[in-house]
Amino acid sequence: MKLRNTSPAYFGLFLMIIISFLAVVGLAHVKISYLNEVFLIQHLPYEALMVLVCILYWYYFLRKSCPITLSFDLSKTPVLVKLFYVFGILVILYSLLTQSDMSLKAQATIIAITFFVAITEELTFRVAGFQAFKKNGISTNAALYISSALFSVFHLIGFIGRADLDVLPFLLLNAFLLGVVLCFLYISSGNLATPILFHTLWDSLNFINKRSSMRFIVWVKTPKKTEGIERFEFTLD
Repeated sequence: MKLRNTSPAYFGLFLMIIISFLAVVGLAHVKISYLNEVFLIQHLPYEALMVLVCILYWYYFLRKSCPITLSFDLSKTPVLVKLFYVFGILVILYSLLTQSDMSLKAQATIIAITFFVAITEELTFRVAGFQAFKKNGISTNAALYISSALFSVFHLIGFIGRADLDVLPFLLLNAFLLGVVLCFLYISSGNLATPILFHTLWDSLNFINKRSSMRFIVWVKTPKKTEGIERFEFTLD
């Protein structure tokens, strides 16, 4: 089979393998807590590299079969999502202005990382995943759930070398539900900018806002394991 005749789904799955490998290499190399500013600074190049790899890979292998648009149309955005945008931006600005235990440079680095992560994961799981699966004749619902499940499994990388496996089911469930929401936004808006913005705000809130809803959910489930909570709070991306 000639390379150009390879189905989009195979190209999509291969991109997921490449990105997973780069993510593992980056985490294995840095070996520092997410809370440490040194981690943020050292991990940023890996995130930038993954964005570049995704863009180039899409351009050469998926551009024709899985075209994307970045035009942002708020009129197609659900009201609840618009409210989330406003809430997220206000909370992030408030955190930047009032949080004293993390430098402005670290907070800016967090936002840059979350933006790069959003681009990488939306290209990988919404375009190379969901859209490529649909091109192979898979139904919309099936493509949505399969790509969201793969998105959830991808987040297992954050648990390499960790002992707090009791929170693993909550991580997988939250990542899967987030994948479903991002797919819905991609379908309803018809552009990739909407899920990228939502994804960036979601991760930024989880990184910067220490009172994030995700931390609260895990706290309810495991109130006695503070150390695990602190680590889990910074694993979703």
